[in-house]
Amino acid sequence: MFFIINCFDIVIFMAIAVLFSKKKKCINWRSVGILFVLNIFVAWFLTQFSVGRQIVSAAAAGFV
Repeated sequence: MFFIINCFDIVIFMAIAVLFSKKKKCINWRSVGILFVLNIFVAWFLTQFSVGRQIVSAAAAGFV
């Protein structure tokens, strides 16, 4: 469920960025797509694997 919410949030942020962009024609959609796929992969890795969850836990402990 959190994965779907993350994907939806990314789409919303991209839509807001396009709406407020002054030069919509200059948006490099290939770069946006690559970053979108990379973000989805990282979110999937950090939530679905024990190594990813350990990384998140270690980062959280570092802030505490």
